[in-house]
Amino acid sequence: MKNFCNSWILVVLFFFLGRDSFSQEDSLLYYYSQPTKPLPEKVKPLIKKLTAKDTLKITWIASKIYNKENKVDYYDRVANRFYMVDDYDNAKRYYIRSLDVAKKTLDKKLIAQELSSLGDIYRLQDQNSIALNYLLQAVYLYKDLKDPEKMAHNIALIGDINRCVEHYQDALKYLNEALAICLEYKLKKDEGFCYSSIGGVYQIQKNYDEALSYYNKGIELSESIGDTMRIIDFYYSIGDLLIEKGNYPEAHVNFNKAIELDKIVKDQYHIGFCYMGVAKSFLQEKKFESSIEEGLRAYQIGVSMSSPGLRADVAQILYQAYSAKGDFKNGFKYLKINYDLYDSVINTDKIKEQTQIELNFKNSYREKQDSLLRSAQQKQKDILHEAELNQQRTWAVAGAVGLLMAIVVVVIVFRFYQKEKHSKEIINRQKVLVDSKNKEIVDSINYARKIQQAIIPTVAEVKNVFPNTFVMLLPKDIVSGDFYWVTKSGQQAFFAVADCTGHGVPGGFMSMLGTALLNEIINEKNIYEPADILDMLKLKIIMALRQSENPNENKDGMDIALIQVNLNTQELKFAGANNSLYLLRNNNLREIKGDKFPIGFDGRNDKQFSQQTIQLEPNDMLYMFTDGYPDQFGGPQGKKFKYKPLELQLAQIASLSMDEQQQTLFKTHEEWKGDMEQVDDICVAGIRII
Repeated sequence: MKNFCNSWILVVLFFFLGRDSFSQEDSLLYYYSQPTKPLPEKVKPLIKKLTAKDTLKITWIASKIYNKENKVDYYDRVANRFYMVDDYDNAKRYYIRSLDVAKKTLDKKLIAQELSSLGDIYRLQDQNSIALNYLLQAVYLYKDLKDPEKMAHNIALIGDINRCVEHYQDALKYLNEALAICLEYKLKKDEGFCYSSIGGVYQIQKNYDEALSYYNKGIELSESIGDTMRIIDFYYSIGDLLIEKGNYPEAHVNFNKAIELDKIVKDQYHIGFCYMGVAKSFLQEKKFESSIEEGLRAYQIGVSMSSPGLRADVAQILYQAYSAKGDFKNGFKYLKINYDLYDSVINTDKIKEQTQIELNFKNSYREKQDSLLRSAQQKQKDILHEAELNQQRTWAVAGAVGLLMAIVVVVIVFRFYQKEKHSKEIINRQKVLVDSKNKEIVDSINYARKIQQAIIPTVAEVKNVFPNTFVMLLPKDIVSGDFYWVTKSGQQAFFAVADCTGHGVPGGFMSMLGTALLNEIINEKNIYEPADILDMLKLKIIMALRQSENPNENKDGMDIALIQVNLNTQELKFAGANNSLYLLRNNNLREIKGDKFPIGFDGRNDKQFSQQTIQLEPNDMLYMFTDGYPDQFGGPQGKKFKYKPLELQLAQIASLSMDEQQQTLFKTHEEWKGDMEQVDDICVAGIRII
């Protein structure tokens, strides 16, 4: 009896629970089965109960809605529900379904509405090319519909995307167009968005007064209409601007205001950016632990929201904070994340793609018409060609038998002449083409040389740091894979001689990359110890060239000798990668060897560079050179010059003036080389300590 009662209790519970669980579907189906679109207040509370786990339920309800306009409204409201809780992946899924159904209705307003929503979602997820495509389609439809409010909203979003991909001129064009519409039709909410994005463009261009003017206009407007989300955005933007101006306390005040509002409205998207702003401020204040703590919090939000743009920006901050602490392992981890994510958000190919989207969209109809015209013209040519062939066959059959041999002879001679003439024309065209291509290549390489010469320090710049110096740079080809570099920070003077993988154009690219990275590491990252500089240079070269343990990938890099001289104490610090420093003192030449591994991937990335310290004395001579000089073939037997003769020569000429030393080295090289080809780039530098 007891078991019987328990069974009935379970049945009753199942009945009521099941009835309650299906009441939501029943109610939605009832409202959406009506011939007219349901009232929002009826369906909004029901849709608000749906969660990401209700995928089957959402799909089943949609399958029972037969009115297309109602099905569009249902999918759109479901997508909006997920949009409001920052679940952009699910929101995108249902906006796509809504757009598919809207297209079947042929209703421009419905189609434009879903195109606009999808464009906004892809924009928030940093998928800029796709977003731009959807938004441009929406703008053209809203122009046809003469809907200025929606048109302004979408034009503003297009402007903001151009800001994100660094097309600032186009960004201002679109944003000012949208702002003019907003002011004319009193569209306050989108007016605030325009102020935010225009201010962002001016901030990036370092026009802080103009940027702050737009931010203040925007925050005043947003407060007057109670637009909390836009107020949060302005607080974040002002905080970010204050960081750039170095006003960190005020930046924190603005970020904290934004975070407090974020917590009230439960907006994960903006709170992630605010935590990133706090992390950035702590980084600039050199509070690295706090920067890492806030950065990791922002990074996790970026992961949960599938936002590669937020994650890429935060990863850059974490890389800098960890590296500043000396934690290069975690620094390398987030540097790699930043490179990978940045490629997915904005790279050269995508920027080119985005700049073409609008043009392609406008021209698509014309291209189709051109294609049809070309097809018709080709068919006409084929018909004429076939008619010509038939006529030739008719004449051949009707030809007199008596003239057949004569015709054959004439045809053979004519064809031989035509072939010979055609062959000559082809050879001449190919020669012209080859000459043209060669000229283009040489012109390009000469231009590359100009760029390299502009990047490599001038003699005057070198002598400004080390007054008694000579540098001899002899490229094998037009541009050089060897380079020298000099800079000064306070009383610390730096000089380097480097030999990049290869020579010519590839070596030239590597030399320019090396110069840029050395400037960044010392002048921007403020890393001054030579061993630390080479460790960071190696890491950046590996990341820039995307090197790994895969044996099929490139192993490009460079050998380098780098010195740091304290101009007050005359203390020298040296670190080298497969290159040595030579010190000549009291007629004795001493080789100070660098480490036996290069800058770049070599399977020993756990090794760090060592550093040596030497107290310099007046009249000391320092020499650094690449392997091009000792490896040059020549002499009576066509052999290498080698290192020992070069060392002896340096000891012999050390007492000469710097210009005389350079002239002697050049003359010796030319006499040794004779008529033989130069085998490699050459760079030799000498510095006399006063």
